[in-house]
Amino acid sequence: MYALLFAVIYELTRNIVLTGVLHGTFNFQPILVFREGGAAVSEVMLAVLPLIVVAVWAYRRWAKGARRDDFGVQSGPSVVATDGGP
Repeated sequence: MYALLFAVIYELTRNIVLTGVLHGTFNFQPILVFREGGAAVSEVMLAVLPLIVVAVWAYRRWAKGARRDDFGVQSGPSVVATDGGP
């Protein structure tokens, strides 16, 4: 599930560092120890995900002006042969 989330975050921000930091953060599953066995803190995601959405939105808004070339149409070398070959 997180792979798709990270792909969307990267595509929206084009920032591999932000995506990598979030990936490392989500790899660490926090454990809150109230009892002997401890309890996973999945409810924290309810507070964290809206913050990530706001951070991605704010970064993209800033980067569209400051890093305009990163958000243009991506073009590279053509994969179509110019000599009519396969």
